Amino acid sequence: MTTAPTFTVSQIASALEADVLFPAPQHETITGFSIDSRSIQPGQLFWALPGKTHDAHVYLSEAFSSGATSAIVNRNHPIVAELISSGTNNGVDQPRNVIAVNDTYHALRKLATWHRTHLDTLTLGITGSVGKTTTKDFLHDLLSAQFQGLKTPGNFNTDVGLPLSLLQLSSQHEFGLFEMGARSPGDIRLLADIVRPEIGLLTAVEPAHLETFGGMDTIYQTKWELIEALPTTGFAVINGDDPKLKRLASHLDCKVLTVGFQPGNSLSCTHQHIDPKRGIQFDADGVHYQTRLYGKPSIQACMFAIAVARELGVDGSLIKPAVESLVHPPGRMQPLRVGRWTILDDTYNASPASMKEAVNTLANWPEDLKKIVIAGSMFELGKRCSEYHFQVGQLVAKRGIDQLLTCGEQALAMARGAISSGMSGGCVSVFPDHSLMMDMLPCLLDEPAIILIKGSRGMKMERILEYLRNYLQPSPGVFKQSA
Repeated sequence: MTTAPTFTVSQIASALEADVLFPAPQHETITGFSIDSRSIQPGQLFWALPGKTHDAHVYLSEAFSSGATSAIVNRNHPIVAELISSGTNNGVDQPRNVIAVNDTYHALRKLATWHRTHLDTLTLGITGSVGKTTTKDFLHDLLSAQFQGLKTPGNFNTDVGLPLSLLQLSSQHEFGLFEMGARSPGDIRLLADIVRPEIGLLTAVEPAHLETFGGMDTIYQTKWELIEALPTTGFAVINGDDPKLKRLASHLDCKVLTVGFQPGNSLSCTHQHIDPKRGIQFDADGVHYQTRLYGKPSIQACMFAIAVARELGVDGSLIKPAVESLVHPPGRMQPLRVGRWTILDDTYNASPASMKEAVNTLANWPEDLKKIVIAGSMFELGKRCSEYHFQVGQLVAKRGIDQLLTCGEQALAMARGAISSGMSGGCVSVFPDHSLMMDMLPCLLDEPAIILIKGSRGMKMERILEYLRNYLQPSPGVFKQSA
């Protein structure tokens, strides 16, 4: 069992070259960090980050009242200036350490970087347009079969979430697994400079956040920033089915592992077969796996995890059972049995690539039932947004899906794509929002079916899921898989 690292105010102030206002005993142990005064725990340090909608400096008093031992603030913030001029500690009777810096965001990254330099723990970075979180979770499960480590919680993959995660890494951890997201060029490089990864995983490069990236070349360059940050003694794991990634990898000085579904990769997936009650089974390098997973993206994430676990020396006898016990994170292609219906809950998020893979999973589902796609719009796709939705609609028709229900600003583009590829207009329904769709669902679901629900995070497609769970059966259970 590993324990979280501890810090003192004097250590933090020294690392940040910062001043301490209203000093209290500076040897007092800080047991963690929080950016939310509502959830702060006694003994933690409150990090006051000014946001677009909420400024944490406003909640200093609340954080101290909840047990924060100290806080890091912007020295030039009006609230801090008022505290200094009044000589009070925001109405709190007992002294508290207030560490003043020029920029609390920069200070967070600086402290995490400082902390990393004092650790010998193996660090791994994961990035990609899709599949980051699932790959991270699967890899953590496989490595944990033999080693003790830490992973970023949820999707803490930003310049705030990642440093907070790294500050939980201790010398007792044998590995640290860090997800890295990006919305603009340079974001991955900044995160890699903090983590200093020795191993880098690049799951896939697909159209995503095109409104900020502008084009696919920029997305490739940005994701590749992780791989460029690796030392020659480390190794990269990339999607070997992507010719551009393989070309980029040919110039690397470090070791490269390729994974995918095509022959010729370092680790290739073969002989896939889906059982609707048990999951997908497949072979990889002569080993047969019966998983509890559904969908090609999940198997790809599994392959990345297997490749890294093998390279790091996890015993093969531990890898196989660990793989076969993996389960989907919530909202990521999770089958639910609701009455006589099967719902594929893929509501977490959507991009053109992941939407198409989800449609393919539904099309390949080996149950002789009507197949329905309930799709929300995909966001941040730039000038080609309507085109991407049109293409998804085309695929829905070409794969023989029986019915398409779509909502959001791009619903009409998706519907047009389906009709253009031969889907009957009577099988396509377009809605501007959730509420109108839910009003009509009882009329549209006239017989048992397999229903895929998917859309961008901002569409909140889980509302449709919850409605169906309540409508089709009051107390549904998770799709039962045989042992």
